[in-house]
Amino acid sequence: MRDLAYRLRVAASPILAAVALALSPAPARADDITLTLLPPELCACGWVSVNGAVSSDRTVWDLVWDWGDGTTSLSWFPASHRYAVDGFYEITVTAIGCTSQVETTLAIVSGAEAPGCPTDAAPPCHDAKPCRYLYPYNMHLVDDGTSAVPLHLRDAAGTPTPEALSFDPGDATLLSIAPSGYVTPLRTEAPAEIGAWASATLTDEARGAANTSVIRVLPQDYAVPFAEAIAGRAVLYYPTVVKGEDLASLVAQHEIPTVNGYAHAIQGGLLAIEPNDGCRQIFEVDFGVTEEGRVCGISGNPIRIGWNIEGNAWQNCFLVPFLPPRSPQWFVFHHELGHNFSWSSSLFARLMGIGVYSEAMASALALTDMRRILDSPLHYPLETTATGSLTDSWNRDAQGFRNRFADWLAAGADFAQLDPDIVDGLWLHHAGADPFGFAARFFAPLEPVRVASLGPVLCGIENDDDRHTVFAALVSAAAGEDLSTTFRDSYHYPLDQGLFDLAYPALAGILDDAGAGCVPDGESWPARPLTVERAAGGQVTLRWAPSCRAGDTDYAVYEGELGVFDDRLPMTCSTGGATSFTGVPGTGGRYYLVAPLHGGWEGSLGVDSRGVEREVGGVTCGERRVAGCP
Repeated sequence: MRDLAYRLRVAASPILAAVALALSPAPARADDITLTLLPPELCACGWVSVNGAVSSDRTVWDLVWDWGDGTTSLSWFPASHRYAVDGFYEITVTAIGCTSQVETTLAIVSGAEAPGCPTDAAPPCHDAKPCRYLYPYNMHLVDDGTSAVPLHLRDAAGTPTPEALSFDPGDATLLSIAPSGYVTPLRTEAPAEIGAWASATLTDEARGAANTSVIRVLPQDYAVPFAEAIAGRAVLYYPTVVKGEDLASLVAQHEIPTVNGYAHAIQGGLLAIEPNDGCRQIFEVDFGVTEEGRVCGISGNPIRIGWNIEGNAWQNCFLVPFLPPRSPQWFVFHHELGHNFSWSSSLFARLMGIGVYSEAMASALALTDMRRILDSPLHYPLETTATGSLTDSWNRDAQGFRNRFADWLAAGADFAQLDPDIVDGLWLHHAGADPFGFAARFFAPLEPVRVASLGPVLCGIENDDDRHTVFAALVSAAAGEDLSTTFRDSYHYPLDQGLFDLAYPALAGILDDAGAGCVPDGESWPARPLTVERAAGGQVTLRWAPSCRAGDTDYAVYEGELGVFDDRLPMTCSTGGATSFTGVPGTGGRYYLVAPLHGGWEGSLGVDSRGVEREVGGVTCGERRVAGCP
């Protein structure tokens, strides 16, 4: 233990007897980062907050916190964490830049298990605040007086809250907002305008609502009633009847709130990020009255889904006449959601934050969540109507991107003509038959906590050509092979080989720690493959050699019916680390698969007769992320 000088502090809370030991700051080392920690502040129910300072003559990308209880997070100062169990904890903070600096502080926490704990109430040292939502999520007004209802805050249960607010109308030439929340239009929107984003800040603290409210000032009152539907972390605010058409029944038939909730969970799992400070993502439908005054989709909170209420049925990015009677614009919904998730990653902004990848990766996330929902009906149950519209959207959009890539390649792959659709086709090409598994590997290095592994790569990025190089390295890492020659010679990418040679192993190394491998199947891992033997009592015993990755600590065993290879059920989701399992088989011809487990991730189920990674089917024992074999 370094720097043994420390201070002793006893908290005064009657339900928290806590002692904090703060290491004195170490002398600044001969690098460009100075990191200083203050003694932890200890609060009720195991909450701890640490403040300090970090400075550098170069960029500091982030602070990575290891709280000593198996959890990590990213946060600037102050950072807060709640411990579930009393004990002694060493907190390690790493400042990541072109170099890194590490400091440690110690805490002895008691009271975490006191009566009434845990609690999400905000004690003095807890910097996280409860979610508050500005409501209504949109308004459609005419220039003839104030709004019928005021803008106000609601909590997660939908109950109005009493906090005083300060409002920003977004466009002070279009409308004004009184301190009471009532909105007064000042004029009708011009033909090319798309309304205003109104925001609210709590008067007694510098904290805003989790969302803005979209306000349109239209030439007439369409008197459209709106409804709210919540599913998971997603909210849909939609018109129930428009010009006599019953949209509420269509929303229910296509299960739009449910699918959006699934998409939010899938994209969040891929990037390990919660946009909007962890508050709900709102999707709202807003109207324009000309095609130039209609948005299609705009990211943010809320995500805006536009509709030209005076236009034809196709001038509508909410429901279109694609499948009778109407089909949701799934790709628009989830592409804009993808923007919210990708831009919440500081790594994405640095590694790929240019237009071609901003649009392409939002689309890749949308395609991935559609494919995942369709491939895992037991995880993401839907009725036939919703499944049909999702299938149609996937087929149309994925094939369109593949065609754009094939045409570009056939025409000579002019890099100057590279656009987001071509990038998506390229991405799908390398994803092959397992787009979700490929996406899990591709996006894993963009998880915030991975910043600690990428400092040198981040500091090697100076221009857009460098970002093209990093994209090629990401695709290579996800594909499990060095594709620099393909990107340079076939796709004519302006690769910086030195940066690629730095980025590719760094990204591949992250994947080695962010997934599970495979058990022997005679192909992908050359050792004794899975065997099945008869056992007493009508049981069968399965045996296999260990996973190709030493860090895989457990195994899942699946059984399916011969001939039905797209669906299977787990016999067990844990063998306790054993490389054998005995159980009662189902009736008829059966087949068995074994997948390694590591850190909540499920590895490979092997390859099929074409040498293609077997797809996920039915119930799974963990989210799939195949790290590959060394």
